[in-house]
Amino acid sequence: MMKHTLFSLSILVLCNSCGDRKEKANIRDLSKVNNTISTCSFIEQVDFIPLHEKDSFLLGEINAIRKYDGKWYILDNKQKTAIVAFDSVGQPVSLYDKTGNGKGEYAEITGFDVSPETGDICILCGPPKIIILDKELKFKQEIKLSDYYWRICWYDAGFLLYSANNATVDYITLEQKARKIFQAESDMYNVAGTEPVFIRDNDNLYFHTEQSDAL
Repeated sequence: MMKHTLFSLSILVLCNSCGDRKEKANIRDLSKVNNTISTCSFIEQVDFIPLHEKDSFLLGEINAIRKYDGKWYILDNKQKTAIVAFDSVGQPVSLYDKTGNGKGEYAEITGFDVSPETGDICILCGPPKIIILDKELKFKQEIKLSDYYWRICWYDAGFLLYSANNATVDYITLEQKARKIFQAESDMYNVAGTEPVFIRDNDNLYFHTEQSDAL
């Protein structure tokens, strides 16, 4: 009998009792805080969703997570090197586990994202390529890449890609080659960290790396 490890997702509901976030008076200046900030001042509640694993859906760890239309999409780079989808109550519904050298297959997954418009999933892989799936984790398309990238994010009709080797953010569509958007700060050890890099907040998209103090 296989051993099952219980994983759960915690959902933070942010409190708006402080008023409009755009008002300067409500912006918290962390550089002037010399004591502990209570999470109760900005978190209203925490909900937990247990992930119910099965023998074919065992998780090693949660490396990245996205949500679309009530489903949770999880990257597990330890147990299976796969994308696993759970429904709103934590029941496993689909799995993409395609290690290999053929079309739609990969040696490793370095990042993934879910389109906020369509629910399609893009998987950034090594050797360098992008695999596109539908929201049921069915294969749709594969895009070869000339360079190795570490993070990916859907943007407009294409993808933003972060290169740890070149410390650049590039943009690629389905029809054209990658073009440089901007230069990021280089990591002296040339190693990408575990930070998300691209952070989506409704219609806003942010970029951040551990080696930069800027957002």
